[in-house]
Amino acid sequence: MKQLVINGPIDHPGANYIIRTDNRRIDLRYVGVPVSIAKILTIPSNVNPWNIEEMKQLVINGPIDHPGANYIIRTDNRRIDLRYVKNRDVIAETLVPGYIVERHLNNGDLVLFNRQPSLHRMSIMAHEVKIMDGRTFRLNLTICPPYNADFDGDEMNLHVPQSEEARTEAELLLKVQEHMLSPRFGGPIIGGIQDFISTVYQFTSKDSVYNIKDTLKLLYLGRIFDTNPDFSIIDLTPVTTDPEPKYSGKSIFSALFPKDLNLR
Repeated sequence: MKQLVINGPIDHPGANYIIRTDNRRIDLRYVGVPVSIAKILTIPSNVNPWNIEEMKQLVINGPIDHPGANYIIRTDNRRIDLRYVKNRDVIAETLVPGYIVERHLNNGDLVLFNRQPSLHRMSIMAHEVKIMDGRTFRLNLTICPPYNADFDGDEMNLHVPQSEEARTEAELLLKVQEHMLSPRFGGPIIGGIQDFISTVYQFTSKDSVYNIKDTLKLLYLGRIFDTNPDFSIIDLTPVTTDPEPKYSGKSIFSALFPKDLNLR
């Protein structure tokens, strides 16, 4: 599949610039896709008794409203372009199992993301789609090293697998989570870089102290209650209490780690 994508012309590609995104908004396994692109790139979905109502609603939404659909392929291979259908409600009622609806990209769909030049196998990996506002692809900063990407105008390509076989291959072999280690030197290639390193250094330095309001805000942004639901501010020891309690950045940072982590 990689050879077909990299070496020849293909259908259903998308190309756009990338920008960095607040990591609280997009996990490393996701790629942020603008709504305008999600309406153009489609995934063929087979109509069956379990999803027929969902497919009918997508057909009614049509090519303009997201999530919607652009085409219907009947069992006789006749293709219906929903851009030119005036009454989509009537067309939706004609759906039967065996039809194929080419629907818009939606949250959770699996796509291939690639940055040229493709110098190693990690130049193309599978991401889950996260529909976002804007006009560009969005990427978590930690995923840049394997793509050798930065945010000075880089363009990346997005490809939508069109068959169950291709989606299965992407799911099992190409997902970002399966490529944390570099095949070249055996060490982790996905992790904190640049801003992450300098920020952690400044945050955990001796001079970084925070009042209780800022401490609670930082802990909340760090999703402390996801890793430690029973957390309380009294679990932290303030470095000073005069004139008010203040907490070190190191203690705040350490509190964000899971309790069962064997390296603190």
